[in-house]
Formats: sequence, structure tokens, C-alpha cells
Amino acid sequence: MDANLSQIENRYAVCVGIDNFKNPDQIASLKFAEANAKAMDSLLGKMGFEPKNRRLVVGEIASFEAIKATLTTFGAVKPKANDLVIFYYAGYFLDIQIEEDEGTIVLASYDLDLEEIRKNPEYRLQKTLRLGMLREIFEYSKSTNVLFIFDTCLGGDYELSESSLQVTLNFVFANQHPGRVVVSSCLPQEEYNKSEGNLGLFAGHLVSALEGQTEEAKNPEGNLTVGTLYKYLLKIMPHEYRPIQSSPELDKLILA
Repeated sequence: MDANLSQIENRYAVCVGIDNFKNPDQIASLKFAEANAKAMDSLLGKMGFEPKNRRLVVGEIASFEAIKATLTTFGAVKPKANDLVIFYYAGYFLDIQIEEDEGTIVLASYDLDLEEIRKNPEYRLQKTLRLGMLREIFEYSKSTNVLFIFDTCLGGDYELSESSLQVTLNFVFANQHPGRVVVSSCLPQEEYNKSEGNLGLFAGHLVSALEGQTEEAKNPEGNLTVGTLYKYLLKIMPHEYRPIQSSPELDKLILA
């Protein structure tokens, strides 16, 4: 991946956000996930992502089947080699215990059932947004410019930590085609971003950087790359909430 703005032909985005879940006794509600996803979708529209090339999937609509269908029929298959694809997810990373010493990390869809994950292997493999499933879906994409942004709180049966999530991301995306980049927050709980209105902490700083409001997020040439964005977030986020990434190629993709 070595794409500048002039080389990118089309821009595609899928933004997902979920505040309240079908099984509230299993998964606690969030306050800012849907607002974060809507803010990202709106901002990407201002950045040249045409309405026909964006999908916003929030709230009760964001079931497993809806998210998967959006990715398999649009986000991963429509873009061509020189197109830019952004998949933004705001919600939960959950580490669910399967065996005594084994867990599985999933992104929570609206209809996620934790009891089914624990007892039903078929459900676990076919009905949950596992990172491995995301990788497999995007294996079919022709685009060499794919950015995954996980704006997530950490939860589940285990204490999912920054280090364990980093290991998982590296393992899952290690064999990806060049050009697949992951940037993820590591929030143990939601934090409000006072400077960006009704947005979470990570999303507020992300939106500010993408809007061009901060020069710190740009390189000497005045461009915002995935690398400079990540370094800015790493610097401005509290140490205990610092983001992680999965690729050494961060500076090769220019976002703005």
C-alpha cells in the first residue's frame, strides 16, 4: 500500500454503531457509539465519500446478518484496487470464555447472544463478528487501501487488555494482503469527549484530526496519513486508553 490522494479513485465507508443490545442482561448499554458512527459517516461525506458509497448501520438495524451483508455485498466486494475503504465500528470488543482456558474475541452486533457463543459452536463460527471472519470477508476485496477503525470498549468474561488485543490483532491480520491496516482504541469503559460535543473520547479526537482541526496530526507536507493519525491519537489519549495498530505501513496511506 502506497496510496496518495491523487491515486485513490473512489472512497467507500461502512460505519457501525450500537448503544443498546437485544440482550441487555448480557451486554451493558453504551452512550456514544451510535453518535460516534453517525459523526464519522457525516465527516467522511465531507471528505469526498459519496452518499452512494457509504453505509451507516446503527442501533437495532446492526444485527449480525445486516453487518455481514453490508460487508459482503458492498464494503468488501465493490471497491477496486485503487479505491479506499474504511470500516468503522463503535461498540464492544468482547472476550468470551469457551473452555476453561480458551476464549474468543468478537465485535458485538445488536443481536449477539453470549450464552449461544458459549454453548453452540455453530453459532460461534457462523453468527458472530469474529476478527477472523472480518479478515476472511476482506480477503475477497480488490482494494489495497483498507482501514479498519475499531472504536471499542473492552469487556467479556476475561479482562481483555491492550496487550492481549494487540497480540490478537497481529495474529489475525498478520497474513492479510498488503494495505490492510487496523487502528483500535482500548477503552475499559466509555469516556466523554468534552471538546467534541456528544461523542466518545476516541471518536472526538478522531473527528477533530480528520476535520483538519489539529496540525499535530499532519506530516511535514501537511498531509494526514494513517501513521500521523495514529501517532496523534497515541499522544493525546490518556495512557491507559492509548490506541493500538496492526501494521508497519501506516504512513503509506494518505487520508487528507
